[in-house]
Amino acid sequence: MQEKQDLDAYAKEKFGADYKTKYNVKSLKWGSQMPKKGIATDGGLAKYNSKDELIYVGKQAVGGVTIGGNSIYISDTFASYPSMFLESTIGHEFVHSYQHMKFGSNYNSSYSEFSAYQYSIDFSLKNKFDSSMTQQYRSYQSGYTKGLKSYNYQNIPGF
Repeated sequence: MQEKQDLDAYAKEKFGADYKTKYNVKSLKWGSQMPKKGIATDGGLAKYNSKDELIYVGKQAVGGVTIGGNSIYISDTFASYPSMFLESTIGHEFVHSYQHMKFGSNYNSSYSEFSAYQYSIDFSLKNKFDSSMTQQYRSYQSGYTKGLKSYNYQNIPGF
């Protein structure tokens, strides 16, 4: 596997030097930097699996996870994918982090997931991802509820 990029430098390049302030990000790390015991989330225990370099929430593999509204972990497997997949995954998690900040105690995880997957779908279409990837995002999105217009990711500065 190639050497992993510095996620902070990558996020600054793709989302702006002010991304932490703009999207309410406290930390952005690789999944391999998660505590070995895992981290509790609303969806279950998030743990990193070094064998396939993915983060799992319960039994579900995920590209990234936002913990506590502003600490983001990205599955290490994206270090070996083309850069646009990493950008899409980080952007998806930034949607969650921003919406945690915007809605506070009124944050709705289903609305946020729907919105973040819409970002992923639009990003994949714009960047000509394989159609099976776009379809996979649509399939994931179908498990969530479309929220109020205020949850539209396009309302987020820079998106």
